[in-house]
Amino acid sequence: LTGSTPVDKTSLRSAVFAEIQRIICDVEPPRPSTRLAQDTTRSSTTASYRATEPRKLARMVRGELDWIVMKAIEKDRARRYETANGLAMDLRRFLAAEPVLAALPSASYRLKKFVGRNKGTVAAGSLVVLSLLVGIAGFAWQARIAQARANELEQVSKFQAEMLAQVDPTHAGILLSDDVRSMVKASLAKAGLPEAERSAQLATFATQWQRVNATDAARNLIDRTILKPAVAAIDKQFKTQPLVDAALRQVVADRYVGMDNYDAAMPLQQAALAVRRRELGETHPDTLKSAGAMGELLQAQGKLDDAEALLRKVLEGSRRTLGDDAPDTLDAIGNVGGALYEKGKLAEAEVVWREGLQRSRRARGPSDPQTLGFLNNLGTLLSDEGKQAEAERFYRDALDGRRRVLGEDDPATVNSLNNLGVLLQEEGKMVEAETYQREALQKYRRIAGEDHPDTLNAINNLGVLLRLQGKLAESETYAREVVEKRRHLLGEDHPSTLASEANLAVLLSDEGKLPEAVSMLRNATERSRAVMGEQHPTTLIFVGNLGAMLEDQGQHAEAGAMLAAAEPATRKAFTGADNAFRVSKLLMALGKTRLATGQFATAEKNLIEADANFARFPSPRPKDMRDCRQAIVNLYVAWDIAEPGKGHDAKALEWKKKLEALPSTIPRPAAS
Repeated sequence: LTGSTPVDKTSLRSAVFAEIQRIICDVEPPRPSTRLAQDTTRSSTTASYRATEPRKLARMVRGELDWIVMKAIEKDRARRYETANGLAMDLRRFLAAEPVLAALPSASYRLKKFVGRNKGTVAAGSLVVLSLLVGIAGFAWQARIAQARANELEQVSKFQAEMLAQVDPTHAGILLSDDVRSMVKASLAKAGLPEAERSAQLATFATQWQRVNATDAARNLIDRTILKPAVAAIDKQFKTQPLVDAALRQVVADRYVGMDNYDAAMPLQQAALAVRRRELGETHPDTLKSAGAMGELLQAQGKLDDAEALLRKVLEGSRRTLGDDAPDTLDAIGNVGGALYEKGKLAEAEVVWREGLQRSRRARGPSDPQTLGFLNNLGTLLSDEGKQAEAERFYRDALDGRRRVLGEDDPATVNSLNNLGVLLQEEGKMVEAETYQREALQKYRRIAGEDHPDTLNAINNLGVLLRLQGKLAESETYAREVVEKRRHLLGEDHPSTLASEANLAVLLSDEGKLPEAVSMLRNATERSRAVMGEQHPTTLIFVGNLGAMLEDQGQHAEAGAMLAAAEPATRKAFTGADNAFRVSKLLMALGKTRLATGQFATAEKNLIEADANFARFPSPRPKDMRDCRQAIVNLYVAWDIAEPGKGHDAKALEWKKKLEALPSTIPRPAAS
């Protein structure tokens, strides 16, 4: 249980024979839980072998396992187990959650032992001993009451944490919407209105309700009715119990972070961390947990430098206090890697996460959920670095492990399914990607529900994949489903709803349904301007797509003016090779408008830059490159007709050869 013997080996080796006899016969060894609490270095190692934390291990051992061990090594032969089978039976009772025969020694027995070991002292001062024993008994009684109270509070705080962790504003928003619609329907029926009028009023109400963000409404309701009252109760009831106060504040802070309410989480997180630093010290595991949570909160707020600095300190403290391979240290390694990943320091993050993977494999095994988490994270990072083949191996290993250890329907397993499907899509393995994405969607629908954000993301991913495969009609079905559900769940003006409408508009354009596509995207663009602003990257993407659609409709003047106005902001918002695609799309559309209006020189500049940018993009799309090079060929043909004899015909032939040289598929380039 503890990784050590009852009597310290060092003490025995350094003692003479008579002293060894005295230690074995008279010195009471500490209980296992006490030994774990006293020897933090050994307990950390022992806990890591048992796949838990030192504090949790001590709590698991405390009580009946303590009693069984102390009965087995009891110095009074009459109080020990009579046989090895007696010990085995008591262990079986413990494992079966039945009462054990071993029990905490009574006060009278402990008093007898004390007197037996201290006869001279007791004989010389029995009155003093008696008065001391009365005081000790009273203190012991109070201590037991306090310990019982502390244990109760720990159980209560753990229960509250588990209950609060289940508070999901997204799910609550779904239920709220369903309840409100059911109540309105029942109210209209009760009013005795004709069916046609009831249907009309329900349709009107449904349209208006789509403007409400049901998730935000549920989030506000949870805050007012659960979390704020919880904070008020903590303020009132635990002023004299700082550690309980800190534990509960940490629970509520974590829940606020889970609800993306970082402003409300921050004061609670600061208070929990300050109390634990004061009461427990900088390197106590609970203090390190709160400091790690603070680092993650700073990262969520976008304070990436502060987050990285704090998370590095947490990692240093965990290594020093708990050891390199302790579960909390591995968590800290994962958090530091996450902070570096968020800052775009992919090479540094890869080094950190690879260390975490290596240590987790050695300390916890290849199938431990923590090991599988490192595999999944590295798969994502390697994909971002363009190392697709290696990323695929990591994703497959994570998926296989999660299926085996966590089960087919665990959220982490389904997440791995989805990740692998998206990666295979990027690699151009469309048929296999579709298999994984369909399986992920099917499981998200069953496990998370039809309207959960993870389900909607999976629907969207599958719709995009089908569009890239040319299965436009089926893709449209999924795209419309996402739009309707996000309108219903998040409201018409939510950024995710607007993005879904824009995706559907692009799909409709690919299908040749330009009037509907332009109308939908124009509406989404105006609402994006109102909600997110003229210069927001999402608004700029919408403008670029809308300009391209207007150009395809022959509305060259409006398209040209719109795209030219958006060009400076788009260049500023999207920089680097990873964002070259966005700039290229706008430049290609702008070049086409200028070609159509006879502005050949500026059209040439726009289109050639677009072609160069398409080639720089980490995952070039053949269709876009063909469209751009075809536009360049058209430019030089038109230019040669307008100004013959200037060499434009030769350039047209040159670019026609470049167009024909494009392969049927353009693989993503391997990273150097």
